Amino acid sequence: MKKSIRNRLFFTISLAAGLFVLLFCILFTTYYDDYQEYRRQQQLQEAFHYLKYHYRGDVVADLAVLQNAELQYSIRTLITTDTGLIKYNTLLSAQQSLSRLFRGEAVTIFQLIDQLPRAFGDDVYFTVEKENDDRSIVIFSAGERSVGVQFIGLLGVHPTGDLLLLQMPAPLMRDANAYTGFFFLLAGALSLLLTLLFAFTLARRFTRPIVEMKEIAEHMASLDFSHRYTGPADDEIGELGGSINRLSQHLESTIRQLRDANARLEEENERARRLDEMRKNLLINVSHELKTPLALIQGYAEGLRINLNADEESREFYCDVIEEETRGMTRMVGDLLSVSRIEAGTTTPQPEPFEIDEMIDDLLPRLLSAVEERDIRVDCAPSGAVLFADKDMISQVLTNYLSNAIDHTPDGGTITIRFDPDERGDRIRLSVFNEGDPIPEAELPKIWQSFYKLDQARTRAFGGTGIGLSIVKAVIEAHRCRYGAIARENGMEFWCTLPLFEQEDDASAENSPADAEENI
Repeated sequence: MKKSIRNRLFFTISLAAGLFVLLFCILFTTYYDDYQEYRRQQQLQEAFHYLKYHYRGDVVADLAVLQNAELQYSIRTLITTDTGLIKYNTLLSAQQSLSRLFRGEAVTIFQLIDQLPRAFGDDVYFTVEKENDDRSIVIFSAGERSVGVQFIGLLGVHPTGDLLLLQMPAPLMRDANAYTGFFFLLAGALSLLLTLLFAFTLARRFTRPIVEMKEIAEHMASLDFSHRYTGPADDEIGELGGSINRLSQHLESTIRQLRDANARLEEENERARRLDEMRKNLLINVSHELKTPLALIQGYAEGLRINLNADEESREFYCDVIEEETRGMTRMVGDLLSVSRIEAGTTTPQPEPFEIDEMIDDLLPRLLSAVEERDIRVDCAPSGAVLFADKDMISQVLTNYLSNAIDHTPDGGTITIRFDPDERGDRIRLSVFNEGDPIPEAELPKIWQSFYKLDQARTRAFGGTGIGLSIVKAVIEAHRCRYGAIARENGMEFWCTLPLFEQEDDASAENSPADAEENI
């Protein structure tokens, strides 16, 4: 069974309170009567000393003193001469009973105690409880056996020679003790109840911050650091709560850093894996791409060496094939070097302002023969935009987009070049749309990889190597812009965003590039 600190504290305080109440009851029942009797004896002695110094032997003159003593000390008084003649009596009903016992002779107080039972009858008993050193005061207890009436008294010799008998009824003492005992019993029970209530409240209040810190620690163990100690901080428990809060914040920060580092490490590992996969694919693709042209070059070169066809026209054909394949391999190697240098960061964009319309006007004539031969129409509305980018790199992007569009546009189709405002004010969106068969959605993420060819035979027929779009990807990412491809119902749209030239602050476009995002 779980031992709660709150329950343990409550039961500890309750047990201590119960022990104190029990100890009080034991002391009260064991020693209170003796203490009360001791106090009564002291009270009788104080009354005797009061009369000793204020009573001068004349009852009539000192009547007020005697009455004041009885009222002040709750006593009844009997004053006699040493021969038993009663001078003042509030104790006995028979005024001459003692004088008859003395018979006119002087007696001591001890003789008087021995003779008192004769005055009150055999049912009365007297027991000496205490006497002083000079035997001038005797404290005794007395009572009636038949009815159980008891009292405590003092018998002393006054300096005038008179005998003073002072009595305090014992039944009053017992009644007072009974009432006092009941009151203390009731007060003890109520005190114990209040103590239990206080102990419960104190235990809850004292352990509340501890329970709160325990719950915070449990959340911390589950790597949940959102909870904080909110109790008072003006004591040691509050300082402990503050330390737990600081520990939670430190652990949260450390674990967040570890998670970030782990995420970066996973990204690096994934990037390294992709690079390794790309390297392997590159070797395979380069080997595959070079295999055919090298075989052709080797075959035609061997034919030239052995004069397989001796006529001039055949030799010219052989040389043209060798030159064409060599140019293709040189172009492919150049494209690969461009992609590698841009991705490695050794070739960085050198931005400068230029007009995009002028660049398109320079590019279209180079592609005119292929466009006219297949009766392809190119629609392009002037944008009037001035870009701030690397002119040669953007030229490669446009060339590859347009070449790719021409290669995949059916005869008699249309290519549309558009410029639209980008959602960011410092960008313009370039899109090149060509009619034809759209690329399947599953293949769209792959087209930006080097040597990827959706149709191997068709791409070979158009002289493509599958590197064009990977160059676009590298250039656009180097400019920290976005790019993508969208499969339309009747064709494909390739797009990218390009940085605009801000004439008022030329340096702002260069120093505040947006983060590159890939949206395919």
